[in-house]
Amino acid sequence: MQDFSKKIIIAEKYLRMLEKSSQFLAREEFEVYPIKTNTEALLLQRKIRADLIVTGFEIPGMSGEELCDLIRNDEELRTVSIIVICNKGPGEASRCSNCRANTFLSVDVAPQVFTNTVRKLLSVSERSSIRVPVSVRIDGRDKRGKPFLGFSENLSASGMLVESEKKLEMGDILTCSFYLDNNIQIITNAEVVRINLNSLSDRSNQYGIRFSGLTSGIIEAIEAYVKSRKNT
Repeated sequence: MQDFSKKIIIAEKYLRMLEKSSQFLAREEFEVYPIKTNTEALLLQRKIRADLIVTGFEIPGMSGEELCDLIRNDEELRTVSIIVICNKGPGEASRCSNCRANTFLSVDVAPQVFTNTVRKLLSVSERSSIRVPVSVRIDGRDKRGKPFLGFSENLSASGMLVESEKKLEMGDILTCSFYLDNNIQIITNAEVVRINLNSLSDRSNQYGIRFSGLTSGIIEAIEAYVKSRKNT
């Protein structure tokens, strides 16, 4: 699996805050590592050197202050950006003032504010209109050569969000075939970069997939299609 340009370590309880905001994780080049404790975050940071850590005070085990101190006092780890999520109470406000994170956000912060903060710390520019809603059938095969069927929700020249009952894994390389409204067939490889597994009430899984190996002609065709859909 190829390297991504940005890596995020994030406490599982806060991952949903990013997932709620305009498919932000699906359309950017991120490698996301959910963690349950700050101890796990520290061990993982020593291994992968993430660009951003999102954690909080209300996590079992090591406190947010201790995690920040250990990272900021380590010559090899100290450059990582850190967001600490905290409650509104005066106790945590006081603790925040002694914690060497880049930014502190309230636990009930609006998802879009959270996303904008992440975008700023990662120096990722906002891309507000590169995706359009689509309704196309995806026929393809996974890395084991088994066929799968899916339906896309939105599309850009870099990838799409696909719904499918098929169980796929992060890093799976797919061969996808689909048609645009203008009857242009797109055949491409794509990598699974984000997964939302189904709930008990919904059998479909959601996958953010990123295209790879597109020719300039296919990229231009998709971009023209996206542009035409935005203008309708």
